[in-house]
Amino acid sequence: MVSNFRPFLTYTGRTDLVNAAGLAGVKRSHAIVPMLSDHDQGLVLQACALGTVSARDAAITLLALTTGLRACDIVNLRLGDIDWREQTASIVQQKTHNPLTVPLIDLLVAKLAEYVLEHRPTSGDDHVFLRAKAPHLRLGDHAAIHGVISGVFGKAGVADVMGGTRLLRHNAASRLLRAAAPLPTISAVLGHANPDSTDVYLSVDRDRLLDLLKACAAIAEHFSADRSATASSSMPSGRGLSRSARPSRTSPPTCSVSSPQAPGARSQRCATSWRTATSTPRTR
Repeated sequence: MVSNFRPFLTYTGRTDLVNAAGLAGVKRSHAIVPMLSDHDQGLVLQACALGTVSARDAAITLLALTTGLRACDIVNLRLGDIDWREQTASIVQQKTHNPLTVPLIDLLVAKLAEYVLEHRPTSGDDHVFLRAKAPHLRLGDHAAIHGVISGVFGKAGVADVMGGTRLLRHNAASRLLRAAAPLPTISAVLGHANPDSTDVYLSVDRDRLLDLLKACAAIAEHFSADRSATASSSMPSGRGLSRSARPSRTSPPTCSVSSPQAPGARSQRCATSWRTATSTPRTR
């Protein structure tokens, strides 16, 4: 709410309230970011490759899908920003004002070339993506990019996902994370001014989180089995003890401490406690 209200305060000239909102230190809550399934991503790529959608719309969607560029940076992309030989695009990000160079995959370069050479309207505007209808100027804002990507999703048969650059930006970061790319690398690819901004994508790495939980469970089980084996090997059998020295079934469990003269001796649990611990199912 604070981040949404801050532009209004800036517009009305209430810099005092803007500064007060900053001093409040209200932390933004981040939900688990969405991600395209492999099947849905395959449908989108297929629609872009087979000409199901126009070259312009395919290039915009592929640019967001494979590079994670923000909508404002896609709108502001100029013809001079593209290095056709190196297959890269170099921009200065509108949000952070930091320079960023992203690689372009072969399919994206092919669709960009097809659009620029064959379908792009003649115009004095050097922005890459122009309006299809006159006046042939650059696309208006992020809403135009969202409309293009949503249209591509619809024609690709991906109906249960709300398309947009935010989704595709999260998707690009999440797939880099799944490919074991370091967080600083992902932060650099996305052009984050603060490397900590990338931490939100940790929530979508479901496979690696499950692997971590399994590893922790295996370690806990190993230590539990080791403790049980140690207690079993040093537990007194009860033979040779007088009836009064044997633990009573009705008496509370006591612990038997090994003789301090024995080398490497440890404190051991009593037989009753050991049986209770080993008979209780472990929670995984």
